[in-house]
Amino acid sequence: MRPLRNTGPLALLLLLLLPWPVFAFIPRGGENVAFSETIQDDLYIAGGTVTVTGAVDGDVTAAGGTVTLGGRVSGALLAAGGTVDIGGSVGRSIRAAGGTVRLGAAAGTDAVLGGGNVTVADASRIGRDLVAGGGNVRIAGAVGRNVIAGGGNVVVGGSVKGDVNIQADRVVVLSTARIAGRLRYAASGSAEIQPGAQVSGGVERVAAVRPGMRGTSARRSRLRWLWHLGEWLGLMAFGLVVFALLPRLPGGVLNEIRARFGASLLTGFVVLAAAPAAAIVLLISIAGIPLAVALLLLWLLTCYSGQLVAATWLGERVLRALRGGSAPSVSWTLVVGVTVLVILYAVPFVGWLVRLLAVMTGLGAIWLTVWRSTRSQAPSATV
Repeated sequence: MRPLRNTGPLALLLLLLLPWPVFAFIPRGGENVAFSETIQDDLYIAGGTVTVTGAVDGDVTAAGGTVTLGGRVSGALLAAGGTVDIGGSVGRSIRAAGGTVRLGAAAGTDAVLGGGNVTVADASRIGRDLVAGGGNVRIAGAVGRNVIAGGGNVVVGGSVKGDVNIQADRVVVLSTARIAGRLRYAASGSAEIQPGAQVSGGVERVAAVRPGMRGTSARRSRLRWLWHLGEWLGLMAFGLVVFALLPRLPGGVLNEIRARFGASLLTGFVVLAAAPAAAIVLLISIAGIPLAVALLLLWLLTCYSGQLVAATWLGERVLRALRGGSAPSVSWTLVVGVTVLVILYAVPFVGWLVRLLAVMTGLGAIWLTVWRSTRSQAPSATV
C-alpha cells in the first residue's frame, strides 16, 4: 500500500519538474506583486494585486483581484481578474476578462475582451479585429478591421476601418464614431445614432430573435438554472462527504489560502495549464501510460475539489464579516460558500471568470499543501 500513498507526491513532483523545461517562463506570485524588470521570456504572474511595469520580450499571463499592465509586452497578453487595466502596449493579441476591463493602449493584432464593464479607451489602437462582450461595452479607440460586440449596452464612439456587428439591448453610436464599413445590429429598440456619426457602409437592423426561438430560449434558461441547482447539490454532497472523512483537510488547505493567496492562485494556474502537458510527455513511453492516467485523474479530482476549497474559504470570510470575526463551523462555511459561489457562477459574462479563479485558487492551495507535507515528512523518511 505504500506506493499508492506516494502517488500524489510523485505526481506533484513530475508535474513541477517536467513542464518547466518544455514551457520556459518566469513565475511571480504573492499578495501584492509588482514586476518592473526587463526580461526576454514569458511571464506568469498572479496575486491579490498585480502590477506589471517592466518590459517583457515574450507573452504575459496574469491573474488576480486587480491586474494592471503598464509596461511593454512584445508577445500576447492573457489577463483575468476583478479589475483589469491595460495601459501598456502589446505586440500581439490581447485576451482579457474581469468584472471591469479597460484597454487604453495598443494591441498589435486582435483583442478579445469580456466582463461586466468593458471600455476601449480613446488612446487604444487595435491592429486587427475587436471582440467585446459585457454588461456595458464602450468603444472609443481605433480598430484596424472589424468589431463584434454584444451585451446589455453597447456604445461606439471610435474609428473602425471595417464592419461593426452588435447584438445588445441598447445600441448607441456617438457623434465621434467613424465606421468605414457597415453597421449591423440586433437590439430591442432602434439604434441611437447621434448627429455627426459617420457610417459609410450604411446601417442594417437584423432580427434579434428568429421566429420560433423564444420558446427555445426559455427552455434553455430553465435548463441553465436546473444545471446550477444540480451543481449546488453536487458540491454540497461532495463537500460534506470529504470533510466527514477527512476532518483535518479544510484547516490545512484554508491556512494555505489565508497565508499565501497569491502563491495559491499562481500555483493553481500553473497546475491547471501544465498537468495535461505533463501527461502527454508521460504518454510518449508505454511505461509512463499508467502514471499519465493517474496524473490526469488526480488533476480532474483536484480541479473539482478546488471549487470546494474556494467555496469554504469564501463562506468563512462572509460568516466572519457577519458574525463580527468569530470562527464559524466548517459545515456552515461550506453551505454559505457553495451557495454564494454557485450564485456568482450564474451571473452573465463574469460567471465563468469566477469559476476559473475559484478553481485556480483552490487547486493551487491543495497542491501547495501536499507539497509542503511531503517536504516536512522527507527528513523523517531518511532516518
